[in-house]
Amino acid sequence: MKIIGFFIIFFSCSAYGFLKSLNYIKMLEETRAFELFLKHIRDEISLHQTRQSEIFAKFENKSLEKNGFMSVLRSEKICNDKSLFYNALLKHQKSLKVNRDVMNILFDFSSDFGRLPLKEQCEKCALAISALEDAYKTQKADTDAKVKISRYVGVMCGLAIILLLM
Repeated sequence: MKIIGFFIIFFSCSAYGFLKSLNYIKMLEETRAFELFLKHIRDEISLHQTRQSEIFAKFENKSLEKNGFMSVLRSEKICNDKSLFYNALLKHQKSLKVNRDVMNILFDFSSDFGRLPLKEQCEKCALAISALEDAYKTQKADTDAKVKISRYVGVMCGLAIILLLM
């Protein structure tokens, strides 16, 4: 019975460490997804001059679909002087797993999305994509270390608790 308790303690601590590491991986995936989303927006407005609602309807990404952001964005209605993208970010920001820098980049880009002339909009989109690429590179370097640490800490905490209980 004692051995079963030790296994439960060890595996629950290890599982916690692995789940914590998954959060870091999801942050990285969502940052990449938003980068792809902005590239899609840039291509649609520069090549096809597509309307916002059509741009949002055409884009598909598993990370942004899974957390519900795309469905919020597609159902958003114009209700103030901000864009649909901005309003969706505002409503859904607590459930997005991106860091503060990425969120600031997205808010800055989306605040006047659709309200600028086409050329300025493309330039602003290119700047936001560049900033997201830089944020992704920085975040990737940090994430690899954080994933390893959280996994090791989970396993070590499980072992430490078992040793204390012996």
